[in-house]
Amino acid sequence: FSFVCYFFFFLFLFFFLFVFCFFLMIRRPPRSTLDRSSAASDVYKRQLLVHEYFHLWNVKRIRPLELGSFDYNNEVYTSMLWLCEGFTSYYDDLLTYKAGFRTIDEYFKILNEDHLEKLLNTPGRLVMSVKESSFHAWSKFYNPNQDTHNRFPSYYIKGGTIAWLLDIYILSITNGEKNLDSVMRGLMDNYNLNQSVGITDDDFYNIAENSIGYEIKSLTEAWLNSIDELPINQYLELIGLEWVELVNSNEVTFGNNLIFQNINVNYDFGMDLKDEDSMLIVDKIYDNSLAEINGIGAGDEILAIDNYRVTSTDNFISLIGSKNNDEINLLCSSECRIYNTRIKLKPKKKFILRIKSELSESQNHLFNCWLNR
Repeated sequence: FSFVCYFFFFLFLFFFLFVFCFFLMIRRPPRSTLDRSSAASDVYKRQLLVHEYFHLWNVKRIRPLELGSFDYNNEVYTSMLWLCEGFTSYYDDLLTYKAGFRTIDEYFKILNEDHLEKLLNTPGRLVMSVKESSFHAWSKFYNPNQDTHNRFPSYYIKGGTIAWLLDIYILSITNGEKNLDSVMRGLMDNYNLNQSVGITDDDFYNIAENSIGYEIKSLTEAWLNSIDELPINQYLELIGLEWVELVNSNEVTFGNNLIFQNINVNYDFGMDLKDEDSMLIVDKIYDNSLAEINGIGAGDEILAIDNYRVTSTDNFISLIGSKNNDEINLLCSSECRIYNTRIKLKPKKKFILRIKSELSESQNHLFNCWLNR
């Protein structure tokens, strides 16, 4: 009798603990990556949430034909990630602004630094088209190496910039009556007609043109298939904006181009650095850069600047900032070989996205149509 009692007691205890733990799990799900990103700002978190939330429409519903019925077990190749991720990248920042989480100056700063300057600083934009980079995402984007940035443009960044230019173009040809939202609504309406089948490039153009009443295929295809520079300022002009290089790159402006802060000049070496076990390692080398021209390679260790030992990126930046001369001598190590190289310091180009000093009636109208919230 006592054995039976003990048996049922422990059986009851086991099931009680099992149910209790299960209840805790469903009431308190595991924390996400976003929860753990304590260093990320609240605005960035909102932007990330907007990006993923927008995917409920763009990708989950509005999706390329190749994604069709989602296959989670195999790599699926499509040349339309410029639409899936590029358009979403444009909208995540735009909607974060329109929802009131950013000021217009903050939004312009994001467009300048995270879109335009990043695209400009990616040599791969002049080597591979954004449609090609979409198709090669599995082999390039998700398997990067030290030369990927020189051969591969991000379909997030270039695709997002194309979405922005297309938005401006649609605003201009419809006098602000239609915009990229009109295209996205048309794509969503098409999905509702047949939810089991995705779209092709031609489907996108046909739906877009029916939604706005104008032809856009030739222009959009040229941007998607070309490795030429995008005509950014040509289209920004239509909404009264300009993207210009700061003549003195250590000046930061606000308002009516009034200087309010001087910052240390950043030098453009054309290389990315990383800290590794108290060593300063060259992580990436950019094509046609000072670092490449002077024989520095990815994976090399920088040992000293003008005979001063360096062991970290902070140490490197501090020493560079203290130099008054326009040349430095780098002592480096490559595969156990020590070498010296002299580099002439060149200030890094800095740009600013701003509203032109005078706007025409048309520019003012289109600008307000674009950012109306």
